[in-house]
Amino acid sequence: MNNSNIKYSPVSQSRRSLLIRGSLLGSAGLILATDLRPGIVFAQDGTDLPRLSEEDTTAQALLYVHDAEMASNERNSENAYCFNCLHFQGDETTQWAACQIFPGKAVNADGWCRTWVIEQ
Repeated sequence: MNNSNIKYSPVSQSRRSLLIRGSLLGSAGLILATDLRPGIVFAQDGTDLPRLSEEDTTAQALLYVHDAEMASNERNSENAYCFNCLHFQGDETTQWAACQIFPGKAVNADGWCRTWVIEQ
């Protein structure tokens, strides 16, 4: 079969180049959207995060307190603390750590809020 008779129209050429350029631009956008700044480490333990204030509106809505002993009567277990909650991102040695409920903020390991949940 002789392919010399196949001709590409300008439309298919521009469509192909548009797809290629779009792919390249999309890839570049993804790279730029991720934080790849060298030398900056975002620790999961929350040491680089601002501490959640008890006056924060979300914290107040969820009854967050730094000291679980001071929590309202809604605290459903005397063993309910941030450090043993599934949302807490630290380990047993971490006093302040990231929390899935309060993105970008660190919560106190001894704290509590009404979203506290423990793995069954």
